[in-house]
Amino acid sequence: MHNNIITMFGYKGYAIQIMQHHHQ
Repeated sequence: MHNNIITMFGYKGYAIQIMQHHHQ
């Protein structure tokens, strides 16, 4: 269960980083 939360957070962080990079 904890692993699922960590994976979700990691995926969200990765997507946010990509989106931010694309925005710049």
